[in-house]
Amino acid sequence: MTEYVCIRDEEWIVDNLASNMMLSDELKIISNLRQTVAPRIRDFIDMVITNTIWHVCDLRPYHSFIWILESDSVDVPSIRRFFHCCYSLLLSTLSRHYWCNSFNDLNNISNEIASPSFWSIKNSEDRQEMK
Repeated sequence: MTEYVCIRDEEWIVDNLASNMMLSDELKIISNLRQTVAPRIRDFIDMVITNTIWHVCDLRPYHSFIWILESDSVDVPSIRRFFHCCYSLLLSTLSRHYWCNSFNDLNNISNEIASPSFWSIKNSEDRQEMK
């Protein structure tokens, strides 16, 4: 269940990063990111590291956002440029977490867990029977 909480948080983070990038008030962007989004990113990173089997490389863009926001010399054009560079990666990773989570890889959890038979249809004859 923790993965679903992580996915929900990841979606919230990506959505809020995108929303903040569209604001016109540059001071508000940095303030919002530091006060609202950065703490949620930190909690998300901690939860993923301690409670999931996700690859740590999935967290790299989020670590980078934290490092950027902790910088004293951060400016909005740099944040926007970084966001523009990693937005597609954030969406791709989020999508992968939605569809390729540990519940789809049950052997990672235990060899004793059996997935429903329709998840492992091997040939077209079996597929035809399902229809």
